[in-house]
Amino acid sequence: MKRLIIGLILIMWLLVPVSCAPPNPAPQAPAPVLAQIPALPTEDAIIEMSTVGTMSGMVKYLTISANGSIVYIEEEGPRIVLPGSYRSRTTKTGQLTEAELNSLLEMVDACPFDSEGKCQANTETMDTDVRSTLYVHNRGTTRTIIADYQPLYPEVTELPDVPEPIRTLYHELWYIVENRTTEWHARK
Repeated sequence: MKRLIIGLILIMWLLVPVSCAPPNPAPQAPAPVLAQIPALPTEDAIIEMSTVGTMSGMVKYLTISANGSIVYIEEEGPRIVLPGSYRSRTTKTGQLTEAELNSLLEMVDACPFDSEGKCQANTETMDTDVRSTLYVHNRGTTRTIIADYQPLYPEVTELPDVPEPIRTLYHELWYIVENRTTEWHARK
């Protein structure tokens, strides 16, 4: 839970620097109550992925819990919301079967982690400001994959310098988000 809160604070800090915020923001329609968004499964999360594109103002967060429930949140728009502009947020939810979750964890096991449980899956093929971190909490350990691109896109399979097991895992996660979730809530 602490990691989620710290991560969200860091994301917000990156997206809206205090020194850039307008002194008197324009009045906006009230945002939906956050309690309406499904709770992110943090205590029993097996997979947690966050992707941030600082300059593009893009944030994506994916969790898959031990019972197979999926929550995917995507927020896009300008880093600083000025009158006439907005950030959009889409929340998708879904469910994996136990067999699908086990298959996904087998894909993780095939990834080339070092002795500390970390894997640098960066690429030199693209130059972006994107930072993606995937945490896998399983069997009492946490393993981490770090990437400098948006992993939840089919184009990831075309990155020649990313290890094949990582590309396969990211492609499967992209498939899950696209085909195993449905939009629960979107707001502008």
